[in-house]
Amino acid sequence: MKRVFDMREQDVAATLLPGETLRERLMDVRAKYLKEGRDYVALPRRGVMYSKDGVKALAQALRLDEGNEGGVGASDGSGAAVAMIQAIPDVILKKEVRVVKVFLGNRRYLHAEDDKGTLLTVRVRDNELFLPGMEMEVLKDGAVWDYVGPMPRARGRW
Repeated sequence: MKRVFDMREQDVAATLLPGETLRERLMDVRAKYLKEGRDYVALPRRGVMYSKDGVKALAQALRLDEGNEGGVGASDGSGAAVAMIQAIPDVILKKEVRVVKVFLGNRRYLHAEDDKGTLLTVRVRDNELFLPGMEMEVLKDGAVWDYVGPMPRARGRW
C-alpha cells in the first residue's frame, strides 16, 4: 500500500497550539521516535510532511515523551496536547472540492467550492486541463489550498 504524506508539520503544530516552542518540541520528538519514510518525509520545498499513521505515531511518541521533563504536555500534566493531536480532523487539512472557475489570465490558480459552498482559491501546476464541475482533493497551505494528485489526462477528463 502506498503511503500518502499529506499533513504538513506546520499545520499539525498550528492545530495543536500556536507558537514556535511547540514546533521545536515536535521536531525533537520526531527525531527521537519517528522513522523517516514510514511516518514522515522531509521534502526540499514543502518541509516535513506526515502521513496519517505518522500523526498517530507522533501522538504515541508525545505520550511516551510526556513523562520526561520538558516533554510536550508535561507542563500541564493533563495530556491535552496528545488529545488534541489525536483529534485533528482531516477536513481542516484536506478537502474534497469541486472546480467552479478557471482563470484564463493566471494559470496557476482556480476557484473551487467545498460541500458547504465555501469558495476556495486553489493553487495548481497548470489550470489548462481543469473545467468547472471537476472534483479534486486539496491540501491547506496557509490562505491558499494546493491541489494534490495527478493532473487531468485531457481537458475535463481524469
